Amino acid sequence: MPCRHWLSNQIHQGNVPGVESASLAMDTEEGVEVVWNEVLFSDKKVFKAQEEKIKEMFENLMQVEHPNIVKFHKYWLDMKESQARVIFITEYMSSGSLKQFLKKTKKNHKTMNVKAWKRWCTQILSALSYLHSCDPPIIHGNLTCDTIFIQHNGLIKIGSGLLPAGLFMLLQRAATTCCMMLSQTVDFWI
Repeated sequence: MPCRHWLSNQIHQGNVPGVESASLAMDTEEGVEVVWNEVLFSDKKVFKAQEEKIKEMFENLMQVEHPNIVKFHKYWLDMKESQARVIFITEYMSSGSLKQFLKKTKKNHKTMNVKAWKRWCTQILSALSYLHSCDPPIIHGNLTCDTIFIQHNGLIKIGSGLLPAGLFMLLQRAATTCCMMLSQTVDFWI
């Protein structure tokens, strides 16, 4: 387990179905901040039965390369006595979410230029088009203002909830924090 290379502090990274916790971490080998995410499975038997599928799906996510998608760096599976978990490390977006940005703009009584909105929408659509064209297709599953991030240079990236369709469904069934509304959404998409 590569834990020795990561130092972490708990953070809030938006509302991500199935993700039990997210922490700001430091990759001490690369010297960059990252996000350490954990998905907990309460039923070890279900986890063991799906272990190879989970590995395959995370391997696919590690191959995703797009300027408007938060990068997956590493993942690993961890089996404890009472539960199993998947830990995955993603790029950290220090400038915050679209929701945070919009709150700041509203508070300062500012409005966004239509040209900026069009540029952001184009970036989001480019990322979604790329995801849906992957083999197998990747469904975001939770695209909200909390899961769209803005960098200081105006670049938009989508993240937090980026899962292959099969893993999204698996997490919905097996992880301890998934909600009922999610099942209707997943069944609609698949």
